[in-house]
Amino acid sequence: MIKRNLLTLAITAIFSLIIAFLIYKKFVYPTIIPVEINGLTYIFADWGAIISANVCDQKGLNVYLENPCDIYNRKHVYGEILLYLPFVEFNKFYQFYFPLILNILFLFTIVSFFTRINSFKSYFLVFFVISLPVILVIERANSDILIFLMMYLISKYKNMFLNHVLIIFSTLSKFYPICFGVVLLFHRILKKIFINISIVALFLIIFLVHQHENLIQIFNNSAQFSGSGVYQFSLKGLINAIPNIKLFINDYNINWLIYLLIVFFLILPLIFFVKIILQSQENEKFLFHIFDHNIFENRLFIISTLVIIFCYFLAQNFNYREIFLIGLVPYILKNESVYNRILNNFYYLIVIKFLMSTILVYLIMNKVNVDLNYFMNLIKHILDFYVVSTLFIILFLNFKNLFKKHFLSEKL
Repeated sequence: MIKRNLLTLAITAIFSLIIAFLIYKKFVYPTIIPVEINGLTYIFADWGAIISANVCDQKGLNVYLENPCDIYNRKHVYGEILLYLPFVEFNKFYQFYFPLILNILFLFTIVSFFTRINSFKSYFLVFFVISLPVILVIERANSDILIFLMMYLISKYKNMFLNHVLIIFSTLSKFYPICFGVVLLFHRILKKIFINISIVALFLIIFLVHQHENLIQIFNNSAQFSGSGVYQFSLKGLINAIPNIKLFINDYNINWLIYLLIVFFLILPLIFFVKIILQSQENEKFLFHIFDHNIFENRLFIISTLVIIFCYFLAQNFNYREIFLIGLVPYILKNESVYNRILNNFYYLIVIKFLMSTILVYLIMNKVNVDLNYFMNLIKHILDFYVVSTLFIILFLNFKNLFKKHFLSEKL
């Protein structure tokens, strides 16, 4: 245990220095769009917006409508609970040291996923850490880091009081962490599941009713937190990417050929993969009975999966959200000793997705070949679609088996 922790700490330190160097020397720009004012680049800019909102809120301003304390006058687009940070007058600590601590904890957590088990797959850690979503969320110190760490704690510890507090706090900070409540389904007794879900739901309803005016204002500012183009992680990003493809031969529009190829490369491989998954239910039961074992890896896999699916289909996210795909890693590495071609292939699909997304965004933002930008954007969104669709199938089959277990096999 001590050896493993020291190894994790050492690797975290190495990656921290590498990322700090890349940001300091501005090698990450313009792949990561910098926040600049008067030629000065501001790091930790997303977290800075929260701090500036706290400052203006203490001055009596409605930061959901205006936030002149922020360098970009960005309105507050998070829950009211993030406007109650203690000792916000220690601005330097909150602006630099606190996000720096969060970033290091975030990196340490990610690295620990890969050092828990000796595996060849662990060497792919570099493709996750030196990737666009991870470096972007670190450079901006986006609040998704805080949500990710709370997801880790909820998965790691089974203390119900801690779980309730973290689920409520994270959901009141942003909306999608309501998915964390899926961890309550790991209990074997249906009555306890119902009670725990009711407690969380009651507190959330009370808080949300109290803050309904702020919620309306947040949704009015949705353009501020909605990604676009290659920086978007959502089904809408894929839908929007398709019409942008234009192909002409001798001034004759043959877009129909492009659409046909898209259907071929998007739908047919997915159908084939679905068929393999459905045929494998009997041979690879552990993948479809994750709820049967209330352990860290299983809890984290299910929570991460639900968050990814929820965000992908229901919102236009910046690709910050892609960091939650890393939450799938511990389960995959833990079960690699079990012969499972679906799980192994899925892992490599995620690796390819992180690697290719980073390369494609780099090529687009550095204008390597502008004529191919629309195609590269489409490829990025197709990879997202494959990953999320696979997760959707896996989650659906797990919920189906959970339903059978509680409602068909057991007496209430």
